[in-house]
Amino acid sequence: MQCRGRGFSVEAGHPNCAGPWKKPYHTLMPVLVTDESQGWLAALGSMGGYGQPQVDLQLLLAMLERGLDPQQALDMPRFFIGHGYVLRPG
Repeated sequence: MQCRGRGFSVEAGHPNCAGPWKKPYHTLMPVLVTDESQGWLAALGSMGGYGQPQVDLQLLLAMLERGLDPQQALDMPRFFIGHGYVLRPG
């Protein structure tokens, strides 16, 4: 179980209540990228809870649109939109 197991609710009837065969809400989202011929291009994932979709998109755009290699994409500054605005170095 990942750290989002605490996301279960103990409130009866809640959409995320604990129960048999239920899974907690989480933001785990590994990404696999293929080209049109189903050739393997990339596999990536990131830490960061609610920032994961934003980080993964920024990494993908850096590699696919700007032509950066994975290390260059990781070294770029990233921004997060949510509770305020945060800019973090790569």
